[in-house]
Formats: sequence, C-alpha cells, structure tokens
Amino acid sequence: MKTRWVRAGLVCAALGAAAAGGSGGRAAWGANGARAGGGGARAVARGEARGGKAGAPAESQETLPANVQALVEKQVPGGTIVSAEEQVDEGRHLYFVKVQTEGAGGKMVTVLASGRAQYLGILDASDDDDLNDDATYLEVDTAPAAVRSAISKAVGDAKVNALSFEVDGERFFYIAEFDKEGKTHFDTFTLQGELTEEETDIAVTDLPAAVKAGVSKARPAAKIDSASEVVAKKQKSYAVDVTDGGKKFELMVSEAGAVASSESLDDDPAPGKKGG
Repeated sequence: MKTRWVRAGLVCAALGAAAAGGSGGRAAWGANGARAGGGGARAVARGEARGGKAGAPAESQETLPANVQALVEKQVPGGTIVSAEEQVDEGRHLYFVKVQTEGAGGKMVTVLASGRAQYLGILDASDDDDLNDDATYLEVDTAPAAVRSAISKAVGDAKVNALSFEVDGERFFYIAEFDKEGKTHFDTFTLQGELTEEETDIAVTDLPAAVKAGVSKARPAAKIDSASEVVAKKQKSYAVDVTDGGKKFELMVSEAGAVASSESLDDDPAPGKKGG
C-alpha cells in the first residue's frame, strides 16, 4: 500500500530578477514560474485533525532573504544561484533555490530551505522535473544529518527507495520508503531525527479478525483491497483500503476493531513510487 497524499494547496511566488547576492553579486537569478503542487502533505487519517491552511500568496521579492541565501551558499560552495521560488504551506515559508554547481561537470540542483533558514535537503533530480507531483522527493544522502542518522538506524542494511518531505502544521516530516523482509515500510521522521510513525504493508489475510469485523460493520458491502499496520506513539492501528459502491476509501481501525476514520481516496491519488 502506498502512502496516500493530499494536495496541500501551496501558493507560490516566483522571486524577482537580478538579485545581488552576498558573493560579489554572483547570485543573480530571475523568475522561473510557480511550481505546481510541490511539497505534498500526507493524508491525515490517523484521527488527528490537520490544523491551519496554506496562507495567502507571498509577495514577489527582489532579493532572496539574506539568511536563506547564506544557507544555500554554504550547502553548495562555489555554486551560482540561478532562480528561486517561495511557497507557503500551512504558514511555513519554503524556498526552492536552483543552483548551478561549479566546474566543468557542474549540474543544476534545487536546495530546499525554510524561511527560518533551516536546511531541508536537495530535491531528487527526477522530482524536480515533475512539477505536478503531489509529493516533494529529496535525495536521501542530502537530508539533514539527524534525519540521515535516524533513517540509517531504522532501515539497517535495506535500501531507501524514496525519501519524501512534507509540512504538517509547524513541523517538517520526512517519510522514508524501503523494503525489508519482503514488506514495504514507510517510516516518518522529524527534522530532528525522531521516529514518529512506522507503517508496514501487510497482506489482507494477515489482518486481525477484529479489524476485519470492524470494517465489515462500518461498510458491510465493502471489499478490502489492501492494508497496512501503523504504529505511532506506541499505539498500533491498521490502515485498510476498501472499495465500496465503486468508490475507494481508507479506514483507520484500532486493534479492537473500532473505526476511527473513513476517508475517500478517489480525490487523493498517491504518487508513483520513485526508485532511488
């Protein structure tokens, strides 16, 4: 079962042209168009209401904030800032800054930073070209050190297939997708490296009887399509995808079979898996 995503309604402001940077005016950049729907927000079907909505469009700016520019220059030494855009997600400002790395073999990378000049990672090059993706994917080895360390500890010898990024209220989260012991896992980490949720795909036949009974009671005509086990705050629950009357839903069900939520998936397509 893939992690479900909902479009966060990000609003974008393409930043203005020809800004003089802190490196002898090297950081000259111009408007490059708004990124559509980057920075997905995970479907909150865990019984927790999502607080806040995306704020009003940010005003166009003639200069990249000095603290953000300094952060980008530190992360990509010698690079040239080509363009940047600002997005506002749930009140948090994010900057997608395109940088041309130096040297004959230089390439274009996109650094993701917060308005508070927190380094958040470098976008996966393939995701950077897909402006309609609902999720923002990062290169695993460019994530902040605390996140990389936490992922390494949780994943062990397994390979991370994809690392996505989201904003939920005032917090940033990283979701690592990996395969281990024949199952697909989605582990969620904070910017500080705290593991907050573990989701593991399981076979429908492995669902506890009480969970199946709870689904049948809530939706008697539904067919169970897929399921995953979710552990958050030391509490176990199950995400169960069903088809009912030709429509798809995700039910969050406790171990005892109580249905905590039922959410439509028809308007919430999941992004395709990305190799990495």
